[in-house]
Amino acid sequence: MEKRYQTQTVPSYARGSHKAQRSVPPLVTLSVLFNNIFGYLGLSFGGMGMIFAIVFTPMIDFTSPFYFGESVVNTTGVVTEVNSTNVEVNENAVLEYKFTFEYMGKAYRGVSYSTEHNYTADQNVPVEFEPGDPSIARIEDMSLKPVGLFLLFIYIFPAIGFTFLFFCFKKGIPKIRAIQYGVMTRGKFIKKVSTGGSINDEPVMNLYFSFKDVMGNEYTAIGTTHKTALVEDEPEERIIYDPADPSNAVVVDAMPSNVRKYLSNIPG
Repeated sequence: MEKRYQTQTVPSYARGSHKAQRSVPPLVTLSVLFNNIFGYLGLSFGGMGMIFAIVFTPMIDFTSPFYFGESVVNTTGVVTEVNSTNVEVNENAVLEYKFTFEYMGKAYRGVSYSTEHNYTADQNVPVEFEPGDPSIARIEDMSLKPVGLFLLFIYIFPAIGFTFLFFCFKKGIPKIRAIQYGVMTRGKFIKKVSTGGSINDEPVMNLYFSFKDVMGNEYTAIGTTHKTALVEDEPEERIIYDPADPSNAVVVDAMPSNVRKYLSNIPG
């Protein structure tokens, strides 16, 4: 009697290479990438910081500190318009002064800002400008923008945000790779440890699971979530790991719902 056998291809992962790659939807990728404390903080600080930067950067005088030195030329100009602004410095309203002046037979226009002067329209004012570029001009003791370089502190917030996002990507990209190339298995619960954080008044926990790869080597996977009931409802939890680096593993039920739904289609 002839026996028939079904031959199955065994993937090769030599030198960390992968045989096949799953197509992971963009929303699933983003959910995996930002599903960590660094992602939450990075988006919060980065988003808030970028709003501050977009709103306030046009108000900062980046020019005056680098011009109006010993080579400056002084002349007399005339105020053409005085306007109030929505900016205050030390609880003093910043006023906008538009002015004109002449240099070598040519008329120039300029705008200056100050909280300490009370010039009026048609009043003569002392003007200083750069002889190499008279368009760089201001009324003496004023600035070219409403606020000075002291407002650069606002860039601290996006800097903090981007730092967190760096660690977010460093932590999330390997997990995306595990989902793209991973092998699904089961892991046994070991312990859970509080991260010290909380979401909606629920403590965020690290849950540890032991599992074995296809070679029988034992590894530990860590799932971080505040919905611990989802990760403690089975004797063994589903874990997907990168066969090229089994220490890079994802606890399925610790992931957001759209990631869990996507991974539910992978047998194991």
